[in-house]
Amino acid sequence: MERTKDEVRECWQLRQAWSRSKRRFAALRKAKMADNQYRCEICSGIFKYRDVTVDHIIPVVDVLIGWEGVGEFAKRLYCEIEGLQVVCIDTCHKSKTKKENKIRRSK
Repeated sequence: MERTKDEVRECWQLRQAWSRSKRRFAALRKAKMADNQYRCEICSGIFKYRDVTVDHIIPVVDVLIGWEGVGEFAKRLYCEIEGLQVVCIDTCHKSKTKKENKIRRSK
């Protein structure tokens, strides 16, 4: 199922709000080692803030099912803190995303 223009706009707004959410910052605090140093929860490397991202352990859009609607998107986006991990962008996040996209394309 494809997303409508309105759904794309709603998802963008939800992501913008999530980027300022308490859960996102709680995940960052959990991974903070020192001033501007964060531990990647996959490779255990230490990175600066600009080199890490907060990743959803379970993808926001299911890799096997695909788009399920804005309601399911919001539910998965605003998951509990246990569903989030701080990962390095250039290695771990890119690798995880590449694997998820490969599954999406193969279905």
